Amino acid sequence: MQNWAQVTQGMLYDAGDDVQPVGYDCTTGVTCTMIHGEDIIDFGDNLEDYYDEENVLRPANWDNTGLTGFNPADTKSFFLGYIRETDVTVEDEIKNAQIDFDYDLDAFGITSVEFGVKTSTRTKFVDNQAYNYTSVAEGSVVEQPDGTLVTIVSGTMMDITGDLIAGEPMEYDNFMESLGYAASSATSGWAPIDIKKARESLLGADDLVRDVDNTETRSADIDTSAAYLKFNFEALDGALTGDIGLRYVKTEVEANGYNGFSFYGDPNRPQFEFDFNRVTLRDLRNTDLPECRPFTPSMEGGGYNNKYQRVDGLGWDTSAGPDPSTWVRIPDQGACHDPEYATFAQAYDDFLNDETNTLTRPANADYGINWFNMWMYTDVRGSRFYAYDELPTWDGGFAPNDTTPYDTTPVNKSLKSTPTSGTHSYSNVLPSLNLNYAFSDEMIGRFAISKTMTRPEIDLLRPYYKVTEGGYWGSGNPNVGSVRSYNTQLEPLTSNNLDLSFEWYFSETGMLSVALYRKDMSNFTDLQTSNEYILDVRDDSVNPASVNDLSDDSR
Repeated sequence: MQNWAQVTQGMLYDAGDDVQPVGYDCTTGVTCTMIHGEDIIDFGDNLEDYYDEENVLRPANWDNTGLTGFNPADTKSFFLGYIRETDVTVEDEIKNAQIDFDYDLDAFGITSVEFGVKTSTRTKFVDNQAYNYTSVAEGSVVEQPDGTLVTIVSGTMMDITGDLIAGEPMEYDNFMESLGYAASSATSGWAPIDIKKARESLLGADDLVRDVDNTETRSADIDTSAAYLKFNFEALDGALTGDIGLRYVKTEVEANGYNGFSFYGDPNRPQFEFDFNRVTLRDLRNTDLPECRPFTPSMEGGGYNNKYQRVDGLGWDTSAGPDPSTWVRIPDQGACHDPEYATFAQAYDDFLNDETNTLTRPANADYGINWFNMWMYTDVRGSRFYAYDELPTWDGGFAPNDTTPYDTTPVNKSLKSTPTSGTHSYSNVLPSLNLNYAFSDEMIGRFAISKTMTRPEIDLLRPYYKVTEGGYWGSGNPNVGSVRSYNTQLEPLTSNNLDLSFEWYFSETGMLSVALYRKDMSNFTDLQTSNEYILDVRDDSVNPASVNDLSDDSR
């Protein structure tokens, strides 16, 4: 639960000296006391975003009044911020058939012969989804008359307030008493969330966003066939016994799944496209490149100009006016520079390299740099609310500072996946020899050599890689993104084994033994990490078939 949408900084600022403190009071003694406000927020006359008497778009919480930032009893001030639901399906089926023969024989010291064949098929399907319910609508970025920028967010989850999904109050009346805290309204009487009510309220929402990650869906088939032959023998009047055998095993693997890409977005406001490609920013400051197309707003200067006038081939020339039917595509500019940004970037470089410490940090506003005139350079290809392929619909209205009159059907491009598959086959020949020699009725020596194999875990055979951008686009740090991959071509772990032991049965209930063994093992499954440049996978046409094709060798 969160309350930032109802408890605004402006509301607390207006409370002035009457604001009720929240936190810990450590002035009363050895034990600090938890304190919170008791005021109930007044939501004002407007429960939805509205235009005031000056025709300025205001968020619904603009006229909220209250004296505290936190009152656990004011359940209506809290709204549902996040629900995570896991939906896991695992189907694991094994079928096998085998036939074994044991033939007694008394010739050349051989006492019996064992042989047989076996076939086995294992099929495993896994769908491991974790749905993050956010249901935040696209929202708007609004410029107020004083030039300040305001983000207007909306969505069903903000409408699911605590009073609608509150459960029964907790029965505990001694919470934290063992730590020296007496019962108070800060430690008792809280109403927990009724998760069933919250889920039912959310699943009926029209704007519910369910993020299905195809990379968590996979299947694998392992078919094995094996044949063995073993001779049991006896010699030296029964003092020496043992067996010698050979096993042949063939394994065929077929796996299916998805390669995937998870693109970075502002974790706090994913509905706004604040993500810059650092290569684009490098180009924007390079004055050797052609100048980017100038921003050409329509005469009305509406907010739609700021969103739709782009230079990457996804934008529309809105200079003819607010009617989308008059807009035409703006061609992709390619690499170009922005004069204002280039000047700002140079000033910032000068500040960073100032050895005299006399320069001040340049401010964006001093160079005309703000969100609106930089929006056309952002990288929207991985946007969670991508809506640039088709013209928006228009209700015929006009808003000078935002895009409210325009409606789109956003597409979630923050996740991308492509089907992939992989196959692998291998054969193993596994000999073995076991010898037992009875020195006496009480003492036995044993010797064994063999070769064994263990197949990789079936879940490691996924033909899969996943690119997670992390915070690269937001922070500029290229090392926070990651690529994770598995390998259908994994070989089985093999081991050459030597065992030698001596056993002394000194009584009917006791024995003493000593053993020596050696295992020479190979083909361990290992995890490797490396730093690599990768291709620009935000481009829809770039879908490397395997992780080996993902590296950008041009860097």
